[in-house]
Order: sequence, then structure tokens, then C-alpha cells
Amino acid sequence: MIKNIQLLAILLLPAYFIMPTGDSHFTICPFFHLTGVPCPGCGMGRALVHIFHLHFIEALYFNPFGFLVAAAQCYVILSFFFPSFVSIYQQYNRFFVPGQYIFGVLFIGFGLVRIWAFVTANAYLLQYFYDFHKTFSLMRWLQT
Repeated sequence: MIKNIQLLAILLLPAYFIMPTGDSHFTICPFFHLTGVPCPGCGMGRALVHIFHLHFIEALYFNPFGFLVAAAQCYVILSFFFPSFVSIYQQYNRFFVPGQYIFGVLFIGFGLVRIWAFVTANAYLLQYFYDFHKTFSLMRWLQT
């Protein structure tokens, strides 16, 4: 199972460098297509593309959690080539488990704030998030 995840991480890495960093108005997020509202993970792919192109400010704009996902992906790739990295995780597991819970709470909280800002059109908060109003959604397309 872990080898499959490692191979997937390795295979996805070149895609981040090949994909353009331009503003795309299309997403593959099923939650966004069904509801027309961005989920906590919306923009993660674009954030990862910007991170690997070293455009860090733009990556924060799309999804700030992209940095943690990029770090986790780099760790998974390094653990494939250097198995001793797995022992580091096992040695410091007592720190990683609470960190995962903290990540989950922050991730869901971020998603709720972003959904609230999107639904209420809060101008103050929307300036810090990617504008999903111009992104194609099946739900909005069906309503027109």
C-alpha cells in the first residue's frame, strides 16, 4: 500500500512542473461541481503547481495548505529512495499524531471560513481567497 502511494507521489511530481501556472477557470472537484461552493481542498492542485514553480505568494492565495501537502509529498518521495526516512516518522510519531489532528481541525476551519465568505460574498475575506465565482461549475451551468 505504501509503495503505491510513493509511486503515485513520484508520478505526480513531473505534472507540477509541466502544468502552466496561469489562472485556470476549471476544477475537477466533485464537491464544487455539485454545490457551486468551494471545499477546503479546492485550489490545492493549483497551489502545488505554484509551489513547485517557486511562486509562493500565489500558492498561498489558492490554498495555504498546499505547503503542508507539498512537504508531505516530498517526504513520501524521499522515503521511497531513502527508507531510513520512515524510521524518522516512527521515532517522532508522538508529535505527528497530534499534528494530524491539528491539521484536520485547521483544514476544516479554513474550509468553513472560505465557504462562509463565498456564500455571503464577504468582500473583506474574499480578497484573501481565490475568486471561485469565475470558475466553471456544473451546478451553476445547469441553473443558467
